[in-house]
Amino acid sequence: MKRNRLSPLEIVLSGCLESRSAVYGSGIPEHLTPEVHSGAGELDIAILAPDAVQRAESGWLNAAINDICRRASDDTVVYVIAPLPSRFRIAKALHVKGFKFQRALVHLPSLTDSRLILPVSGGCVAYLLETAAGPGRRASFLSGLAGPLISKLWRCALVLPSAGLLFGLHNRPKSPEVALVPGRCKSGEIMAASCTSWKSSQGPVTIQLFESSSQPLCVGKIRLRGVDSDRTLREAECLRKLPSSAQKPGIAIPHLLDVGGTRDFPIMYVSRLPGYSAARVLRRNAGKLPVILQGLADWLCEWNKQTAIQGTLTPERFRQDILNRAECLSGKISAAGYVAWLKATFTKAVDNEMTLADAHNDLTMRNVLVGGDGGLGILDWEEHSQSVLPFTDLFYAAADAVAATSSYRNRVVAMQETFVPAGRHAALVRSLVMKTAKDLKTPPIAVALAFHACWLHHAWNEYSSGTREQPFLEILRWVVSTRDTTFGHLQFS
Repeated sequence: MKRNRLSPLEIVLSGCLESRSAVYGSGIPEHLTPEVHSGAGELDIAILAPDAVQRAESGWLNAAINDICRRASDDTVVYVIAPLPSRFRIAKALHVKGFKFQRALVHLPSLTDSRLILPVSGGCVAYLLETAAGPGRRASFLSGLAGPLISKLWRCALVLPSAGLLFGLHNRPKSPEVALVPGRCKSGEIMAASCTSWKSSQGPVTIQLFESSSQPLCVGKIRLRGVDSDRTLREAECLRKLPSSAQKPGIAIPHLLDVGGTRDFPIMYVSRLPGYSAARVLRRNAGKLPVILQGLADWLCEWNKQTAIQGTLTPERFRQDILNRAECLSGKISAAGYVAWLKATFTKAVDNEMTLADAHNDLTMRNVLVGGDGGLGILDWEEHSQSVLPFTDLFYAAADAVAATSSYRNRVVAMQETFVPAGRHAALVRSLVMKTAKDLKTPPIAVALAFHACWLHHAWNEYSSGTREQPFLEILRWVVSTRDTTFGHLQFS
């Protein structure tokens, strides 16, 4: 049967992309619910998650477990999501039927808002906690003590409100099939920790794959909807071609290891990059901002040089990258005269030669890692494009980095601090832009126009994806309302 979508739980529990699953009960969060297969055949995964009414109904649990047993094979796993009193009652009922407890999985930050699903194992949890803690003494403490402590007390996870319990007919937990990357798994014993996207089912799931050590073997990336499979393949193809143009001392880019999975649900396996999220680093130490931005600006400038082609801003490209998006979004941003202003600006820039180059297109600080040696790692290449206006990555990275220093509380305030002449970080950002413009021989008016192309691009992506939160539309309203001030600032006049 062709599948339309997967759930993070299916990937972590068995990794079988063709798994036959069934859900018993209504107590499972919607974003974790697998696509239920009709019919009464054997099951790979049974998720047992009764709601309050079903838990109170005396015969419901027995009927559900009897049906699971009727459809079970030797490899069937049962995942229980229930509050504590019912959890142990269900565990006892499963034990009577021959199902043995295998391990607990913890949902962070909570069951209803599961972003991270991880097996409770000393090495796995120590690594993820250390990564989450960021650099410093806390990370060293977690690395030295949390792993051994958790490995001894792992059964305490049984009583956590956000824990789920995994049962099988054998004592030995089933190893996720998605993790069996050729040449990397030696023992065949794999644990997978899944991290979902803030975009829910529209975003990818990343899978940290662990063997016996506390360091992941590699990272897998998969889309939950079959319709998005081409995005995984596009990113894999991008990584195949990137090393020659984007590698630079001090900058790490994931190496593509393999593409597995199925036609409808390909999985891209990449090397794990060391380091901590730049968003977390900047939130804890805003003083790192100049060093991180300087490193990104230097890399972007060098990468743009290597991928550069000389040309002009043609009417076709202006319409495609700027005008069409401005016209479509004009009703959302209440921008009287904005389209006419863009057209007038284009007529001034049309005869100027400029450099067109590759762009990452999603250079948020969540996609930047800061290594212990100060080097940077660049993740998430699925939005990469070629021969586009330069500076869009630099503008976005600068504003996002400033926003990260205040935990993204107010993106418009971050824009003011980044691009208004009197802003706290405006002088730094302007100097980086000026140096890049000089190196790429880009005229000032083209730099200022690229500023608008950047925010139109992100606002359009956000609007067309239908996400509930739309911070980039708010940013674009600010860009439009202050266009004369920022235009002059970015033209270095």
